[in-house]
Order: sequence, then structure tokens, then C-alpha cells
Amino acid sequence: LDSVFSALSSGSYSIVVKDVNQCGSAAVTVQLQDPNQLFIVSQINPATCSYTNDGYIDLSGSNGGTGTLEYSIDTGSTYQSNPVFNNLLPGTYDLYVRDSNGCIDNTISTHLPPYPIDIQVTVTSPTCIGDTNGQIVLNVTGGTNPYIMTWDSPPNTGTNPNLGPVPWGTNPNYITNNIIDTLVARTSTIWVMDANECRDSLDVTISEPNSARIDSIIVTDVLCHNDSNATIQVFLQNTDTFYIENNVFSDTFSLFQYDTSIMGLFPTNGWIKTYDQVGCRDSIAYNIINPPPLTLNAFNDSTLCIGSSISYLLTPSGGTLFSGSSYDYFWNGVQQPNPYIITPNDSITHNYFVSDDNNCRSDTLSFHLELFPELSLSLSHYNVSLCFGDSVQVESFVAGGSGTGYTYNWTNNLSSDSVQMLSPSQTTTYDLTVSDDCTTPAVTVSVIVDINPIPTANFTVTPNEGCFPIEVLINQIGLDTNLNIAWNLGDGTLTTEMDNITHVYNNAGNYTVQLTLTDSINCSDTHTETVEVFNHPTADFTYNPQTPTIINNAVDFLDASSSDVTSYHWVIEYSNGLYIEEFSESFEPILFNITEMDTFQTCLFVETQIDGCADTICYDIPVRDIYYIYTPNAFTPDNDGVNDVFLPIIHGYDAEKFRMFIYDRWGNIVFESISLNTGWNGLNKNNELCQSGVYVYKIILEEKIDESNRAYIGNITLIR
Repeated sequence: LDSVFSALSSGSYSIVVKDVNQCGSAAVTVQLQDPNQLFIVSQINPATCSYTNDGYIDLSGSNGGTGTLEYSIDTGSTYQSNPVFNNLLPGTYDLYVRDSNGCIDNTISTHLPPYPIDIQVTVTSPTCIGDTNGQIVLNVTGGTNPYIMTWDSPPNTGTNPNLGPVPWGTNPNYITNNIIDTLVARTSTIWVMDANECRDSLDVTISEPNSARIDSIIVTDVLCHNDSNATIQVFLQNTDTFYIENNVFSDTFSLFQYDTSIMGLFPTNGWIKTYDQVGCRDSIAYNIINPPPLTLNAFNDSTLCIGSSISYLLTPSGGTLFSGSSYDYFWNGVQQPNPYIITPNDSITHNYFVSDDNNCRSDTLSFHLELFPELSLSLSHYNVSLCFGDSVQVESFVAGGSGTGYTYNWTNNLSSDSVQMLSPSQTTTYDLTVSDDCTTPAVTVSVIVDINPIPTANFTVTPNEGCFPIEVLINQIGLDTNLNIAWNLGDGTLTTEMDNITHVYNNAGNYTVQLTLTDSINCSDTHTETVEVFNHPTADFTYNPQTPTIINNAVDFLDASSSDVTSYHWVIEYSNGLYIEEFSESFEPILFNITEMDTFQTCLFVETQIDGCADTICYDIPVRDIYYIYTPNAFTPDNDGVNDVFLPIIHGYDAEKFRMFIYDRWGNIVFESISLNTGWNGLNKNNELCQSGVYVYKIILEEKIDESNRAYIGNITLIR
């Protein structure tokens, strides 16, 4: 357990000690006493002046507390054992005293005198500019009364061991009753010294009054002699009115202005005056200077040859020149040096004048220089743009000079003729220099012949031949979209199509496809290709016989196609499509043996040497069997393999409608058959041998060619 008791106030305390069994000791009484009360006591000793550090504070009278005391005058930030604080400037201090237990007593915001000298003034400006009724009224506080006050120079009395020797000045103007009057606008210094000879000063400005005043004027003289462009710019205060007159303060006005500038004045002198509503006035003199007139010497007319020179020296006088400057000399409006050397190229009147530093000009004088005419050269062409391979005739025209003896000198090794036929292979400049037979300067002109490359027209046509209708692709090679394109497709079709062209020719003939490319200066190139469009070949053939049969089954096919055919292909096809005969023959007759009855489609495919030129013709050729029937009149059914069966031979019948009956002499049917493949072998229906003798046959059938029904009855002799 803690046996220390802290934070106790003064008083009587009973202390008892107990063990773990709560057995307690006898009580002991302890009396806690308060220390002596701490008191701070200060003695303030003022400084001489508010700006001297000879004041001090003495805290040695402080008492109470415990132990040794410590002292502070800076709010307890620092303490010292010495109770006296020396060399202090006047001001406010927080005083603290502290004992050995840290107990504190203080006095806050204790002032150490004196207060600074404070000079307050009330200033009254003069009524008008230049008046002497300005005034300064003073109110001085602080420091130590009484005060000595002067203005414009400091006091000159007194000696203070802390401040050094005085005087400050020698001719003080003392201020009585705190007033300075009869003052003009000015800046003065007010000096104050108190009873301790502490000093302070204040600069006081008495402003100019807000009355009419001319601060200054700027006079701009006339620039040239007797001009009326002089100006006077007036700078005013507290007024916007001034006037001009010739006598000081005369009430006769020669000009009245409400602006601060006067313009358009002639050379003269006088006064600028102003006033305001309270009667304050101001004035300033002016003088507008008139410069002397600017004069110039004159020259007579002259005549010169082309190429000659003449010098003219101008001697002007008057005008206005600034220090170190000179006149400017103008010939025909252009500034030139002096003297001015003229080498004329033509007869001309020269106008001249001079100007001074104010840009004033003299009168313009003139004289005429006459020249013999100069050479004049022109060409029929100067800039020619040709296509490669073209030519141009250039003719020269000369005038002036002596009029005779012209010499033509062409560059590029041309002849000396005045007319040239030019056909360069590349862009070329031709210079022509012409001179005469006197000193007239030669003249040169140039003609530029610009050679432009020919655009290249090229294209392909695919295919370029075939039978109508034929579709061709025209493919331009090296397409340049900056060129003008003109197509003529040869069949009346014109187009300016830029892209590749697909075109169909619907009629036979030779077509010239033409492409013309033209550039911006009409240089052009043309390329042509030919498209041959043929008629289709005619496929045809004849055959004989016109109606073949099984018996007459050899058919001759003879080509009857057009003469341009170079390739043949024959196709003979059964009607059921199960059998096709193909072969290639040309002009010789073709023999084809037909062994079956059917309708054969015979087609001839022909082509020429031109791709795509073909034709086909087909004929349906029916092959029929010739109807006939052959019936034997006897047979010998003895199984010797010869004539053992009675069976007729029939062609051109419908096998499905075949019937054969055998009758004996009594009319009994002994045999019948429904197939030509089953003949009578001499047996009856019971497979018994029939007797030799004469029997009757009856054959019923339908002819296949014309589908007619037929019946045949005859005798057959059976021989054994």
C-alpha cells in the first residue's frame, strides 16, 4: 500500500496504521501549517526620455513566501536573484516574484514612464496658390512638460548628460500658442523639446490649395513659315478654363477655351491665363516662333544623249534644321543625295524640292531633259508552252534608236534573223539582244519555250477478237487521273471513263478502239487497238437416205457448214441416251451404219480458229425397218439340224402382237405361238408327231412402220 499522502491542504490530520487482521495502531496527530504569504512590492524609476534606457525597476521590497526569492519582469519567462532591473527603456512590464516553493505573486502591465512625445497637427492650406494665409495648429502630448517648440530648425538651448550637448540649431523660430500662421504652401519640420530635453520632430506639408493653377504649358511652334499649325497644351489644376490675351490680367479676351489644348495658331506671343470661382488666378507667357521661308535654286532645260550623265547641286536656305542635321533632297518624289547625278534613260521633266527637319517643303521647281528615243524591242511570243515535237515561230519587232542598222543577236546558236522557228527538245530560254548603229543602249528580251512531255496513252483489249456478241475488257495502263481521257470504242460509243472498261460488241466488224490522253495544256497522245468481231460460223450437214431403214442402213453425212469452220465434232445419240457415237470429221462424206431401229439425234458442233466462234445444228433421224414376211412352204422335222422348224422370217412388225396358228386339214389347231422365236417343230399340242402332209398356217401381226394389222394364211408341207 502507498504510505505517502500528497496534495494535502493545511490542517490537522490523524494517522492510524492497520495490519492484515485490521489490528490498528494508536492514532498520531499531525498538524500541516501554511507558509508566509508572498507579496510583490515594486519601485518604478522613470527613464529620462521615451527613447533612453536609463529607467529601472526595484522589486527589493517584496516579502513573504518561503526561502530565497527570485524576480522577473518578462511574464516569468526568466528569473534573477537581483531584485533591481537597470537600463530599461520606457514601456509596459509584467512583474513576477517567486519563492523557493515555486509560489508566485505578480503585477501585470506595469508602465515605466515616460510616454513618447506625440505631435499632432491641424493644417490649413492657403486660399489661392501663392497666398500666405496657410496655418498649422499643434497639439503635443507625452514626454514631460513644459515643451519648447520651434519650426524649420531645432531649439538651441539646454544640456542633458544623458542626451549629449545641445544646441541643435542656431536660428530657431519659436512657436507660441501652439500656432504657426501666415504660411505659403510648403513642407516644414516641427521640433519639440520637453522639460527633460527629450526631443521629437514631425515633417508637416502645407499642400497647395485646390485653386486655379497653370502647372505648365507646352508650346509647339509652327512647323513651316507662316503656317497656322502651332499648338499650346496647357496643364491645369483645379480648373478647366483658360484664355489667351496680349496684356497681363487684361479683361479683353482674344481666345477662350474649355479644353487643355489650343490648335491652329499662327506665329504670335501672349499670355495664357486662368481663374476659378473664388477669384484665384494664374498666368504664364508664351511665344510661337515663325521659321524663315525655305528657298531653292533653279535650273534650265537640257538635252542629252542616252547614256550621258549630268550633276545638279541644290543650295537651299531657310527652314528649320536641328543641330547636326541637313536638308532632305527630293527628285521626282524620291529622296536623293546632293549633288544628284542624273543618267536619264528617257526624256523626262524632273521635279525637285527640299524639306527641312520639320518636313517643310520648298516650292517644287522643274526642268526638262530631252533624250533621243531608246530602243524598243518586243516579241510575238514571250512564254510559249509547247508539246514535245511541236514548234513555234517567234518574230521580233524593233523601234527607236537611230531607226536603222539593227543587229539581232540570238542565244543558243540561232541565226541573226529577226524571225526564228523554235523547236527545242527541252525547255529553253532564248535571249535576243538588239542594238543599233549608234550609242543607244542595246535592249534584250527573252522568250521561254516550255516543252511539256507528251502523256503516254496505252491500253490492252482482252480478248481482241471473237464472234458477236463479244464482251471485252479494256485495261488502261499507267492511269493518271490528272489527264483528260477520251475513249472512242469504234462502234459509236464515246466515254471519259477513268477505270477499266467492259464493253460488248453486238455486231460483226473491225472496231478501232482509240484512247486519247490530254493534259492541262492540250498535249495529247492517242493509242489504238483493233477488235475483230466475226459472225458465228453456220453449222449444217445433209444426210442420205433421208429415211434410213434397217435394210437401207448406210447413211452418208455430208458437211454443209460455212467455209470458216476449222473444227468439227459429230455426236449421234440414241433416243434413250444409252448409246452415243462421237467422232470428228471435216469435209469428207461420213458413212455411218445403223443397225437398230430408233430415232437418232445427230448433232454437228463446229468452231472456227477464233476462240468462242461456234455453232451447232442437230437433226433427228428416224431409222425404220422395211416390213416384209417370208414363209417357207415345207420343212423336215427330223432333228438333223436342217430345216427342222417351221418359222417365218418377218421384218418391221410389233413382236408383242405376233400370233401364229397351225391347222390340220380338218381345221383343228395343232400348234400356236406368240413369239417369232418359237416355231413349229412338227409336234401337236400333246407333243405327238404329226403325220406328213399339208397343213394350214395363219399368222396375225401388226406392222411397226404404219401400225397396220395384217393376217397371212398359207400351206406348209410337213415331210418326214
